[in-house]
Amino acid sequence: MSIFTLLKDDHDSLRERITAVQRAKGQDRKVVARHYDDLALELMVHHEAEQHVLFAHLARLESLGDQALHAVEEHGEHRKLIEMMQETPSFGDEWWNSFDELAHDILHHLDEEEEDIFPLAEKNLHSKTIEELGQAYGASKGGHKTQMQRSA
Repeated sequence: MSIFTLLKDDHDSLRERITAVQRAKGQDRKVVARHYDDLALELMVHHEAEQHVLFAHLARLESLGDQALHAVEEHGEHRKLIEMMQETPSFGDEWWNSFDELAHDILHHLDEEEEDIFPLAEKNLHSKTIEELGQAYGASKGGHKTQMQRSA
């Protein structure tokens, strides 16, 4: 399957998880924590696999190298916000302000990838390469998820 189809499916899932956290506001802390933990894990697994497979490949292309590096930098910003939020587990105003910032940044990032990076990458990559990257992404994602679940 095309890596871009897989990534767009992941992006849709991340959008749904963000909405689930937002809808949980005001509910029991355990409900909020469960939805947030699901989002954070899925986001980190997605970022790691995307960087390892797609952006490592795109970084070697003159036409996409800068955009790939920019996307990886944004992944780092997301990680920093998540780490900061782990130190503020009260789900109070400060936590929700950080979550709103994280959600905004993620949504902007997903749109940027889908509107700018993916179309250009599809034009610059052979269809066989796109399929091979899709297979590699699926395998990488599974490995990263297992690794992150063990360390949690």
